[in-house]
Amino acid sequence: MGDPVSEAKQIGRFLILGELGRGGMGVVYRGEDRLIGREVAVKTLNEVTPELRERFYLEARSGILSHPNIVTVYELGEQDGRPFIAMELVAGDSLEKMLRTRKRIPLLEGLSIVEQLCAGLGHAHNHGVVHRDVKPANVLVRPDGRVTIVDFGIARLADQTRQLTKTDALLGTFHYIAPERLKGEPSDGRADIWSVGVMLYEMLSGELPFKGKDVSSLYRVINERFVPLQEYVQSLPHGLEQVLERALAKELQHRYATAEEMAFDLQMIAESLKQDRVDALLQSARKLAEDREYANARAVLLQAQRIDPRNTDAKALVLEVQNSLNELQRGEQLRQLVEQAQTAQEAKRWEDAVLFLQQAQTLDTEGAFSIPMRLQNVEELRAQQQALVGLWEQANEARRRGDLPGAQWFLSEALRIDARSTDLRNAYSVVVREIRRKQEATKVEELLRGARESYTMRRYTEAIENLRTATEIDPSNPEVQELLFTASTKQRDERRQHLLDRLVLEIQESLDSEDFSLAEDRVTRALDKLPGEAALLRLQEELLNSRAEHERTETVRAAMLLSQDLFADDPIQAMEAIEAGLAKADGDPTLLQARERLQQHLVDAPVAPVSSGSSALKGEPDEADTEPLEMSNEAHDAGSYSAAKVVASPASISAQPSAKHGWFQRSSRIYFYAGGGLIIAAVLLVAGHVFHHKRPSMDAPQAVAQKAVSAPTPAKEPAAAVAPRFDLLLDASPWATVVDVRDAAGKSISLPSDQDVTPLRLAALAAGTYTVQLRGADNRQKTIQCAVSEARQPCTTDMGLLDIQQLLKGE
Repeated sequence: MGDPVSEAKQIGRFLILGELGRGGMGVVYRGEDRLIGREVAVKTLNEVTPELRERFYLEARSGILSHPNIVTVYELGEQDGRPFIAMELVAGDSLEKMLRTRKRIPLLEGLSIVEQLCAGLGHAHNHGVVHRDVKPANVLVRPDGRVTIVDFGIARLADQTRQLTKTDALLGTFHYIAPERLKGEPSDGRADIWSVGVMLYEMLSGELPFKGKDVSSLYRVINERFVPLQEYVQSLPHGLEQVLERALAKELQHRYATAEEMAFDLQMIAESLKQDRVDALLQSARKLAEDREYANARAVLLQAQRIDPRNTDAKALVLEVQNSLNELQRGEQLRQLVEQAQTAQEAKRWEDAVLFLQQAQTLDTEGAFSIPMRLQNVEELRAQQQALVGLWEQANEARRRGDLPGAQWFLSEALRIDARSTDLRNAYSVVVREIRRKQEATKVEELLRGARESYTMRRYTEAIENLRTATEIDPSNPEVQELLFTASTKQRDERRQHLLDRLVLEIQESLDSEDFSLAEDRVTRALDKLPGEAALLRLQEELLNSRAEHERTETVRAAMLLSQDLFADDPIQAMEAIEAGLAKADGDPTLLQARERLQQHLVDAPVAPVSSGSSALKGEPDEADTEPLEMSNEAHDAGSYSAAKVVASPASISAQPSAKHGWFQRSSRIYFYAGGGLIIAAVLLVAGHVFHHKRPSMDAPQAVAQKAVSAPTPAKEPAAAVAPRFDLLLDASPWATVVDVRDAAGKSISLPSDQDVTPLRLAALAAGTYTVQLRGADNRQKTIQCAVSEARQPCTTDMGLLDIQQLLKGE
């Protein structure tokens, strides 16, 4: 539980300010008497018992004692059942603390303390009060050396024998208790004299007269003699050992009877010591005064006066030293004032400098420091300072108005007066920097404005140049940095896009020209420059697909060309060539359709001749029987092989039994022209497929075939299979309309009236070069040069994309 008194803010009428100390029996607080505003010490008990209460009140009785060396008790009272004492608050340290700090006390100081203790205790004894607990902790020494005795009765040793057997609290203080009290015998004020003798011994030697810290040490206190003080202190004054012998006598009849008696003996010893000490101090003070160390001399003399306040020689020397010190101090004060004036002048504190010099002028009565001349110089400098202040104020006002050039001029004029002024130079530099910053800000704004215009017009390089120049001027401008980042990003994106467009164009050109190796190299290098670019990845995928398609197309082309070469001599090998192509280009529609036509042809071609007994072949075929064959011949002679194939197809012939014999007789010829025409058409289709063209319906051949069916003509034998020597075979992929043919002289060559669509054969032409004008399915015209010679090379060209299926079907 906490102490209720300590938790209170007031005890009686005393306001508690804090705690001064705490012991086993009570607590001492710092308090304030609110009635008169005086600080006091308020002592309380921790535990209230009848015995402790009696002791507490006994201490309060010391209030009847009025002595300079006894603490003054102001009030005794109770609060919440706990007694308290309000007493004098003594400023100073306890003798216990002094001994811990200094170990030993100088002889005269120790004798003075003991004299005052004896005086206070003698007064108490004369009034019937015995302290009974005199020890260093209960002796306070003020800063001026005055001694105050405290704690009367609070540690009263009733029934000491019992106390020693029950607690160790006594072990720390038994050294100061008289033997008769330790033995439980009656005691009086001489017990306090024993305690004072122990303290005198301890102050002078730094040791207790009876050593030991356990209960067995009590034996020495009661029975043994103390160690002679001379073993610790050299040159003891005469009579001091005898004083200790009487004070520490075991038997009461040999001890001092009164404290005043002991004080008298000590006073006699002290007087002799004081005189010797004062004489030594006076000699030392005179030596210091001769050396003009007046302050030290005065300190020594004050010490002598404290020892012997009535010494006249000390008083006279103090007055002499003080006068010298005053004179010295006056000179020192004058020197200090001059130095302070100089320091103020260097710091441009002219008012202070004038004040110091004016004070020094009153002290420099001999004119040693030339104060008037110094004062005049400072006055002139002060006038300059005032002018500087005026210029400075004008500069500041101009700066506040934003007139930086004006502020610069005022500061430059001020620098003419005081060029060494650090403040002026700094202020001038600040204004110059502000002017420069303003100019730079204007320049940055111009550059930023130009950069914005360039950025708006997508001239990123020009914008970046302006922004970088602005950054060199103002690296921390956020707007410049933001726009620079944005413009740089746009420039980088634009350059990347330009690079991408160029790379895509190069790659597309390679793809268009089917240079896949170059395209692959360009795609690889492009992806190295622009990794992960979607357009390049798409082109890479397109490259793979185009290359695969190209290889497939080449496979188809090779198979078709080989099949064409083999068809006339060995249709079976032609079929095998188609099958080999399908093995590499599985599912290719061109090869599949070619195979289907070959298979159909192989089925249609080998029709067995009709028996000679057939009535349909015994006579000449009638006009209806021979009409399809004649129409096929006409189509073949006209160069319309598809029409010939349609008219001469097995289905047409089988539908007219009377024509079968003529068909089989001419089977080899029809086999070559009709079948060969089919394969040539397929090869042309392949070529059209390779170049990704589609061909519309072959209107002209279809018209010929329709005419052959709808308008029958008299049957006749087909023309010879060998073409004229100077024939010109015109062909276009997939097909074209022949618009005009002219020879080298520009003469127009007549075209067949019923046939102007490729393939077209022009017969009986003279050898030479002919200009042929063609029109494609999209009405786009093309002019080619064709040579006519004995070699009979066909003249071919590519016209563009058409429908392959339409051509294959002959529609």
